[in-house]
Amino acid sequence: LAGTDHKYPRAQRRNHKRTSQTNQSPQHTSITVAKAMAMAMATATVTAAAATTATATSPAAAPWRKREGAEAQRKALYTADDPCQIQAWYPALREFTFETSTIPLSVEQAEALKFMAEYFKLFKKFLLKRDPSTSGDPSKGIHLHYNARRSGEDSKDKEVKWGEFFDWQALANSAQSGEGGGDGEGKTTRKNLASQKHVEALQRLAESIDKAITGKHGAFVRLSTRSPKDSGLESVRMFDIFKEMLGSGDKDGAAHGNVGAELPKCKRDTAVVNAFYAASTKALCVRSGVEAIELFCRSYRTFVDLNMQLLKQGHEKFKAFVIIRSWEPALDPLLEFRLFVRKQVPVALTQYHKHVYLPECTKYGKAIQEAILSKFSEIRPKLDARLQDFTIDFAVILSKVNPDSKGNTGVGATTDVVRNVHMIEVNHEPPIAGTGLFDWKNKDDVRILTEGPFQYRALELKDIEKLPPLVDLIPDTSIMFLKYVYGRQDFGVSR
Repeated sequence: LAGTDHKYPRAQRRNHKRTSQTNQSPQHTSITVAKAMAMAMATATVTAAAATTATATSPAAAPWRKREGAEAQRKALYTADDPCQIQAWYPALREFTFETSTIPLSVEQAEALKFMAEYFKLFKKFLLKRDPSTSGDPSKGIHLHYNARRSGEDSKDKEVKWGEFFDWQALANSAQSGEGGGDGEGKTTRKNLASQKHVEALQRLAESIDKAITGKHGAFVRLSTRSPKDSGLESVRMFDIFKEMLGSGDKDGAAHGNVGAELPKCKRDTAVVNAFYAASTKALCVRSGVEAIELFCRSYRTFVDLNMQLLKQGHEKFKAFVIIRSWEPALDPLLEFRLFVRKQVPVALTQYHKHVYLPECTKYGKAIQEAILSKFSEIRPKLDARLQDFTIDFAVILSKVNPDSKGNTGVGATTDVVRNVHMIEVNHEPPIAGTGLFDWKNKDDVRILTEGPFQYRALELKDIEKLPPLVDLIPDTSIMFLKYVYGRQDFGVSR
């Protein structure tokens, strides 16, 4: 899972598996030297022809190859010179965004985070493959509580927590006792010493994060590249918030807390999806350095980004940061929007979560557009000159709408529908950055995102019927949660 958007649903996984099996057929693996040389020559010819054709095409036909700044952005990825990294743009734009502090990340700490993230991913996969009903392995610090055995009707412990948790400090204890080394109990191995070294490095980082968390509502933590938002998808806190948002459901699956049985199924499912995305975002709020490290250690995004930064920069020139941002409780996690900018001119705006339906996004669409574009006009003069083609994310806080004399509550009923707009972050241009309700594979959408004219997109009520079934919109663990806690069975039914 790459992020809050569930970008790799079951249907795609099945297709990917079939494609992989086809590509690995015996005919592809048993190629003679002569045939390989012939194929290489043919490929070179096709590549040359393609290059000639690409030169003759318009930028709209192959925008990510032809645009001047695209290649520069790719080269800057994972380097300290990337103008989209928060430590680069925050000093000039701090008045428009959340209070932020940066903590330099040492090579030792980066290696420790990378080790822990890979450790958790591999052991979690191994434990679940060995026993799908496992509760994890406390000796390895891995706690997995999302399965039928512990949460079904036969479970004696009705209050068991759903979700996963990584006690990363437990590795130091197992190293000192000689557990988990594979050379016999009581022996200290090089593997255990390495684990203890990593824990000590992260404990020092946790202390630095503790000092940086000053807000009374907690903080949002991330790397200078990306956030560990994939950690929020299956955490214990996410399921606690998810359950609270859904309310108390009944076992026959007729109702889902606040989502009444009288609603059509598609609308009930939409409310479940909205609750999941909101809960997975709220679960990212941390109040201590230990909590922040736990998020990083369960994030595969952390592993990928640090691995790429270490490979691209090298240990001697390594420069990366942990970012601490104050948490704003007034924000609705679902009212996030992405603005696409070309040559510092806005060309499109979309709601960030493409599977979330909020009536406000269409009802007050005009006011939202105007507020975000107005905010960007203030930001634009202070942008780094290197930022020409990029995306920029905003969070919107809406006011209570006052009806006009006729009782209408449309956009024209009040002049202050949007109470505030917070800039969240600057990102790269597509396709490095996601495109929300625009489709980068659609030529017309690509033309809009690169040339305009300006267009705003939000999911409308009529679009709900076209969304994939619930089973393809949220992770398997959440499907299991709905099945055993709320009695849901109709996940794969098409709308």
